Amino acid sequence: MSVCAGGIYSLNSRVRCFYDPGYVFPLPEEHPFPMDKFWRAEAMIRAAGLPSLSVHGIGPAPFEKLLRVHTAGYLEQIRTGALDSIAALKLGLPASEALLTRSRLEVAGTLAATEAALAEGLACNLAVGRIVPSRTMAKATACSMT
Repeated sequence: MSVCAGGIYSLNSRVRCFYDPGYVFPLPEEHPFPMDKFWRAEAMIRAAGLPSLSVHGIGPAPFEKLLRVHTAGYLEQIRTGALDSIAALKLGLPASEALLTRSRLEVAGTLAATEAALAEGLACNLAVGRIVPSRTMAKATACSMT
């Protein structure tokens, strides 16, 4: 059983997990983030062979989705690595086209998991965590995998 967002869920229910190999991003060796946890989680789910868990691929989110919360200029600065020092520090990762692509995949996984959770009760984006519909709101909330 899993407890998330005030609910208790059993793995007897079907849970769709969303994943893309592009979730991995090369980090400097001294970086503390365990980037390998995404592909390890996907491998563990597949190896478990539980019929209640399934892994689904996704493609990058369209730029239109990102433009709902970011300016085109900011996305271009990430893509080209042209962030100023303060924005780069806030981002916390080396800006590049590869990072932007990874971010688009992460957004797509979150959107797919949110839609699946609203329809089925529980879903998982392996780059973020479980997505569970709120009992009191018509929106979904994310619970960390860590």
